[in-house]
Amino acid sequence: SLLGQYDDERHGTVRLETTWTSDFPEHLATLRLGDAISASGAWGRSVRFGGIQFGTNFATQPTLVTTPMLAAHGDAVVPSTVDVFVNGQPVASQQVPPGPFTIDHVPSITGAGQIQVVVTDALGRQQVISQPYYTGPSLLRAGLSEYSFELGAIRQDYGSRSNQYGSLVAAGTYRRGLSDALTAELHFEGSADGAQAAGVDVSWQAGRLGVLSLTAAAGGDQDMGWLGGIGFERSTEHVNVFARSQFATRGFSQLGDSLDQRRPKGRTFGGVGFSLGRGGSLQLAYGQQTFWNGPSEQTFGVSHSITLGAYGFLSLLANQRFGDNDGLELFANWT
Repeated sequence: SLLGQYDDERHGTVRLETTWTSDFPEHLATLRLGDAISASGAWGRSVRFGGIQFGTNFATQPTLVTTPMLAAHGDAVVPSTVDVFVNGQPVASQQVPPGPFTIDHVPSITGAGQIQVVVTDALGRQQVISQPYYTGPSLLRAGLSEYSFELGAIRQDYGSRSNQYGSLVAAGTYRRGLSDALTAELHFEGSADGAQAAGVDVSWQAGRLGVLSLTAAAGGDQDMGWLGGIGFERSTEHVNVFARSQFATRGFSQLGDSLDQRRPKGRTFGGVGFSLGRGGSLQLAYGQQTFWNGPSEQTFGVSHSITLGAYGFLSLLANQRFGDNDGLELFANWT
């Protein structure tokens, strides 16, 4: 990819990225050689680098369900037909013999929902079993793993110089579904002449309430510091809510801090989204970033997306920033 510019300050062409990519669907993985962006995990910082990246790519098998699956249980007195519905939509049907039965690997819809099991015997008598459930996109189903490993040189002056690379960097992320309700992540990152950091993140499904996440990390360049965070998400058919906050001590440093002279202190963001039916979806969001050696920044945003039938999809966004780079941004995207 290239960028061409012509204005009073500069003119010419700058190389942006050159990457060779190979997918391995049988391993759910992708290999990238050249320019890439490192995986950040739940708390890390992504940077542009030139080198090698190898990691999980679930998109190589689009039918794979990565979130926890549901299971339908019940008892049949006589040979019967069992139909399973998720939020009123049929997802499975099976003949069962008399006695207890279990139908595993029932795909779910992300968020809060309802699973119904209808048992129909030979005489047409029906037994209906209904149970609420909750699952979130931050959870991996039990036994499923996701990883990404990167090694290369950090990219400098991206967008203004074609071939400027700096110190050697390395990063790795590994996530695994320990159970359908608990997903754990390990992440490390560092550069040869800068900061190193490592930490963990745990996402836990708190019953039907939502998904709670906890983060802890340690890192630094000259001194050792700490980072901690907490997050929550809940999604239903009509409303979804998300919030996350983290705090870092003065000594904490991580990959990419050398590119920004301000030392991060706290970061909080959250929002609420509404499904408006045929009117599309509306989302309100707020974010705040504080620094140990600089003024804080705040952002308020509102977005609206709507399907235009045969005319495509329209998305509108208004974003108000407060701080050193305060201003109003307006975006419109039509597909």
